[in-house]
Amino acid sequence: MFHIIESEAEILQLLRDFFSASGLAVRMFDSPISYLDYLSTPEFVPPTALIVSYSMPNVNGHQLAARVRKEYPQLKVILTSGFPEYEMTPEVRQSICAYLHKPFHFGKLITLIGVLHTCHKEPGQGNYGIFKNICQFGDNRYCPHYTGNEVQG
Repeated sequence: MFHIIESEAEILQLLRDFFSASGLAVRMFDSPISYLDYLSTPEFVPPTALIVSYSMPNVNGHQLAARVRKEYPQLKVILTSGFPEYEMTPEVRQSICAYLHKPFHFGKLITLIGVLHTCHKEPGQGNYGIFKNICQFGDNRYCPHYTGNEVQG
C-alpha cells in the first residue's frame, strides 16, 4: 500500500489512474490535513512509502513527513516538487528517500514504486540497481545514502 498526498487535482487524478492501472494498492489524499486526520484513526495502516508533494497549503511535504515519522520513524518518503532539487535545504534533502521533479516521467515512477514494493515485501532480496540505497533505510529516520542521483526526472 502506498499513500499519496497531492493537492493539485490534475496530478492526483493522473496518479490515481496510474496506480489503478498498475494494480498496486494506494490510498490518496488531497491535503496534508486530511492525511493527518487519517493518521490519527484506528483505520490507519502504515504504507510501503509515502509519496508527497512538497508545496501544499497549510503544511508542506517536509513538515508532513516529519509529523508522520514521529509515529513511524522507518517510513520511506518520496518527495515530488516542481522546484529544482538543488533548491532544497540540506534538512529536506536528508529527510527523503527519493525525489521526483515535476513533471516527472512515469517510467521513473514505475521503477521506483517497483523497487520500494520489492524491498518492502522481500528485504535484502533482489538487485535494486541504482535504488539499492533506498532499501537500506537508516534507523535514524533519514536516508543517509541518498545523494540525489537515485531518481532524476
